[in-house]
Amino acid sequence: MSRSPIPNLMRGLLLLAVACLVLAGCGQPDAALATPQDNVGLVQTMAQHGLIVVSQTSGDPGCSVPGVVANAIHWRVMASTDAAARDVYIFRFLDHAAFLTGASDVDACQAQFTASQTRAGGDVTRLDISPWRVFGDGWSADLRAGLTAALTAAAGNGGLQPPGEDQ
Repeated sequence: MSRSPIPNLMRGLLLLAVACLVLAGCGQPDAALATPQDNVGLVQTMAQHGLIVVSQTSGDPGCSVPGVVANAIHWRVMASTDAAARDVYIFRFLDHAAFLTGASDVDACQAQFTASQTRAGGDVTRLDISPWRVFGDGWSADLRAGLTAALTAAAGNGGLQPPGEDQ
């Protein structure tokens, strides 16, 4: 007497369905807990938001405040609708606590930059999207909007510690 292959097929399909549910439930990280992107990821995200990074200089904060040099990058960036690139001074902090404690140094740096006679001109704009603090002058509306969208998308959880991890 031969056994029907149907029960084995049904058992196999049931196991496959359970495996798919398990993978779907825990195979993808929670987007709200994603860690912030590194600088390469941020540049890619900026490109997805219509921005072009023309040049980059690590360690150039646009001021002489020593506390910000280690996490500063000076980028020349333009929106796809802009005629010229503008200065974007970006400061990346390792976590949200460092982001909070680094505010006064970036404030001092921005004040020094604003008072500088060598800057390009125009209003100085500042964005604070953890783990980044960013400023520059003469930004177009498209550059500001693109930077805001890109930094927000790239921020992940903004450097916050995931729930349940030691503080």
